[in-house]
Amino acid sequence: MRKYAAVVVLREFAEKLPVITFNKLFGPNSDFMFLFKCFDEHRENVRLESAQVIHFCIKHISDR
Repeated sequence: MRKYAAVVVLREFAEKLPVITFNKLFGPNSDFMFLFKCFDEHRENVRLESAQVIHFCIKHISDR
Protein backbone atom coordinates (compact mmCIF):
# COMPACT_ATOMS: atom_id res chain seq x y z
CA MET A 1 0.00 0.00 0.00
CA ARG A 2 2.88 2.40 0.70
CA LYS A 3 4.31 1.98 -2.79
CA TYR A 4 0.93 2.67 -4.33
CA ALA A 5 0.44 5.79 -2.21
CA ALA A 6 3.90 7.07 -3.13
CA VAL A 7 3.31 6.53 -6.82
CA VAL A 8 -0.11 8.21 -6.68
CA VAL A 9 1.42 11.27 -5.00
CA LEU A 10 4.16 11.39 -7.64
CA ARG A 11 1.52 11.12 -10.38
CA GLU A 12 -0.39 14.08 -8.94
CA PHE A 13 2.79 16.13 -8.70
CA ALA A 14 3.76 15.19 -12.25
CA GLU A 15 0.36 16.24 -13.52
CA LYS A 16 -0.05 19.47 -11.54
CA LEU A 17 3.59 20.64 -11.15
CA PRO A 18 5.48 19.15 -14.09
CA VAL A 19 8.59 21.34 -13.94
CA ILE A 20 9.25 20.70 -10.26
CA THR A 21 8.50 16.99 -10.56
CA PHE A 22 10.68 16.55 -13.63
CA ASN A 23 13.63 18.33 -12.03
CA LYS A 24 13.30 16.34 -8.80
CA LEU A 25 12.94 12.97 -10.54
CA PHE A 26 15.53 13.41 -13.27
CA GLY A 27 17.89 16.01 -11.81
CA PRO A 28 21.58 15.37 -11.17
CA ASN A 29 21.10 14.32 -7.53
CA SER A 30 18.08 12.08 -7.99
CA ASP A 31 17.49 8.37 -8.31
CA PHE A 32 14.67 7.90 -10.78
CA MET A 33 15.19 4.14 -11.02
CA PHE A 34 12.67 3.55 -8.23
CA LEU A 35 9.93 4.34 -10.75
CA PHE A 36 11.15 1.60 -13.04
CA LYS A 37 11.38 -0.83 -10.11
CA CYS A 38 7.65 -0.35 -9.63
CA PHE A 39 7.09 -2.11 -12.96
CA ASP A 40 8.22 -5.33 -11.26
CA GLU A 41 5.47 -4.95 -8.67
CA HIS A 42 2.87 -7.72 -8.68
CA ARG A 43 0.00 -5.25 -8.18
CA GLU A 44 -1.33 -3.85 -11.41
CA ASN A 45 -2.42 -0.51 -9.95
CA VAL A 46 1.15 0.30 -8.87
CA ARG A 47 2.44 -0.49 -12.35
CA LEU A 48 -0.24 1.65 -14.01
CA GLU A 49 0.40 4.63 -11.76
CA SER A 50 4.16 4.36 -12.40
CA ALA A 51 3.47 4.42 -16.11
CA GLN A 52 1.35 7.54 -15.65
CA VAL A 53 4.19 9.35 -13.86
CA ILE A 54 6.59 8.52 -16.66
CA HIS A 55 3.95 9.48 -19.23
CA PHE A 56 3.51 12.94 -17.70
CA CYS A 57 7.28 13.48 -17.54
CA ILE A 58 7.74 12.47 -21.18
CA LYS A 59 4.79 14.64 -22.18
CA HIS A 60 6.42 17.57 -20.39
CA ILE A 61 9.66 16.97 -22.31
CA SER A 62 7.83 16.83 -25.63
CA ASP A 63 5.98 20.08 -24.88
CA ARG A 64 9.23 22.01 -24.43
